[in-house]
Amino acid sequence: MNFPRKGFGLLIGCDIMKENKLYWKRNRICTRIIRAFSESEKKSLTTKEIFHLMLDQTNRHGAKYISNFTMQKVSQILNKYPFFEKVGMQYVKSAGNNGMQVCVWKVSKLGEEK
Repeated sequence: MNFPRKGFGLLIGCDIMKENKLYWKRNRICTRIIRAFSESEKKSLTTKEIFHLMLDQTNRHGAKYISNFTMQKVSQILNKYPFFEKVGMQYVKSAGNNGMQVCVWKVSKLGEEK
């Protein structure tokens, strides 16, 4: 039984919704991240590894990209879009006997389609 729910002063019925389908467009940064996965030998990569692979990418003319995305933007895109899946966490040591947990990512089945 579908009850209408109230949202922003309007009555919205649940019957009106379209089919359950993802309406995500694959933008330029998603394409470059998927390309970084395909250029790597490993199936799953950390955010930092993806970022460094993107820095080494070249355009179709063979020149390196002039403007690159920041590490924060790459991690936001990895979290937002359904083309990528979080596999787990990995402990990485840094200088001075400090360490931290970092996310490990892989391309989902949705990202492999196109």
